[in-house]
Amino acid sequence: MQRSGAQGVLMLLVGSDAVEFNRAFAAAGLSEIVRLSPLMEENMLLASGAEATAGLYAAARFFETLPSAAGLDFSGRYSARFGVRAPVLNSPGESCCEGLTLLSHLVARAKRLDVPAMAAAAPGLVYDSPRGHGGDDGQPPAAAGLPGPRRRADVRRPRRAGPLTVTS
Repeated sequence: MQRSGAQGVLMLLVGSDAVEFNRAFAAAGLSEIVRLSPLMEENMLLASGAEATAGLYAAARFFETLPSAAGLDFSGRYSARFGVRAPVLNSPGESCCEGLTLLSHLVARAKRLDVPAMAAAAPGLVYDSPRGHGGDDGQPPAAAGLPGPRRRADVRRPRRAGPLTVTS
């Protein structure tokens, strides 16, 4: 890495692979080279250790310490339910919660559990989640620490692209 002249590393590893990479990176004395991980979460940071995360930047929509009323409330309810020995609340966990929150609001609005009915019910849907206020209200994302980011409640029909079904 040092001989390559690279100024940074885009790190797309998760779990124990990310932890071992961070440790090996630091042990090789490469901490002056910046790493960016859009997949890094709290448990991987803790497992890597402070000495292995120098020069590491993470990009995520949710962290347990998100300074919003909704984020702090979510963290509090999680701790009350699972205790202090539970894994650290993280972005994938919050995303699962948000997905279920969105689904429950779509089903309640559509009064049916099928995709066409939920897609028809999505426009104008607004809901609260651990990341803050979300929905299809056409507002731009709010600044960090202010009322939560706004997201579109958007369910679209799948389209075929080769052998895989993707959503657009």
